[in-house]
Amino acid sequence: MIDVPVVEAFMFSSFLNSMIAALALLGIIQATKKPNLMISTHAGMEELGVGAEFHLLVCLHNAIDVPCSINLIESCRGSGAFSLSVNTMHLIEYNERTAAQLLYRRDITHMLVGGESKQISDAFEAYRSKVAISMRHSTTISFLFNMHEDICRSADEVAASMIVLPYHMLYRDDGKMQVRNSEIRKLNQRVISHATCPVGIIIDRGLGDTSLTSAAHLSHNRNVFGLFFGGPSDREAITLGGRLSEHPDIRFTLLHFLCSRHSDGLEQSGTRVSSNSAMVQMPQQKSNPKLDSFPEIEKDQMFLNSFRRKYEKNSRVFYEERTLGTEKDLVPALQALDAECTLFIVGQGQSLAPAGLVRSTECPELGPVGDLLTHSYSSITSSVLVVIKSRSHKSFSRYS
Repeated sequence: MIDVPVVEAFMFSSFLNSMIAALALLGIIQATKKPNLMISTHAGMEELGVGAEFHLLVCLHNAIDVPCSINLIESCRGSGAFSLSVNTMHLIEYNERTAAQLLYRRDITHMLVGGESKQISDAFEAYRSKVAISMRHSTTISFLFNMHEDICRSADEVAASMIVLPYHMLYRDDGKMQVRNSEIRKLNQRVISHATCPVGIIIDRGLGDTSLTSAAHLSHNRNVFGLFFGGPSDREAITLGGRLSEHPDIRFTLLHFLCSRHSDGLEQSGTRVSSNSAMVQMPQQKSNPKLDSFPEIEKDQMFLNSFRRKYEKNSRVFYEERTLGTEKDLVPALQALDAECTLFIVGQGQSLAPAGLVRSTECPELGPVGDLLTHSYSSITSSVLVVIKSRSHKSFSRYS
């Protein structure tokens, strides 16, 4: 006959032991982490000089993120004109299952046994052995509510030019988006709020092959579109697109969207497109007190002029201007581009809300354009990389 009080006491003691062990292990993990004694800020992608090393911190949650991550790293590798340093970080949520693995299931290499950790590590090691770049893989185990501290600390330690995070939703075969874990979105938001470098949220719709072994193979003439509406995040996004254009199998098109209601001070005649390396002359800016009162507009113009000069001899870089009147013009324009696009790179499009082109968003952290490209109602099937510039980062103009 079962003695109920004894069983209850046994269950309570087991639970108590598990909690004590978990807290003790968490304390050890936190004690081994380097304290963040000071807040460091470093140059974003926009401020990097010619030939400067590009540091990339790519985070992932499980094996499904590996093909896209490797494909993005390969796209950033370019032709060797600039050096690339990559740190990949496997994010593991601390819970009872991972606690058991940490306490009882370590092998001689101190790598978690079971699960996807070894599979992920092997995939990155196989890729690293084939390419001549500096690459380091690590694993962090934390509660989701403070995992952003590990990510931001690592980004500061390696002086990351950008942090890449997976989106909190997955793309299904039927074209719909499915939530993988709502807590991942909160994690991404915390990283965006605390990071001292730009953060990229990658929405994977087949950017990498489904096989880990073939994830690094790019198809020829891969089309990447950078959407520019204005603002610091958009400038970071286009800067990244320019670096991707150094890859011999990538064609990058900078699409400069102009709001018709704010283009009265610009001389322009509809849409103009460049062919091959002939980057078109930017529209001449007239003296306009209303425009002159907005420093971001001046920064945007200087950035675009600098970008044009830098890539004018690159036959894989194209430039196009499009004028938008209302929000209804934006959706069909993006859908038309989607037919020939592999990856959209976009910033937060801060200029769209004041222009009245986008009124509301479901994911404000992505900005109005990123939110539009992400959700199923837009019928977009290309992958999307949304680049968000750190709020704590200060820009220093380097354009002339």
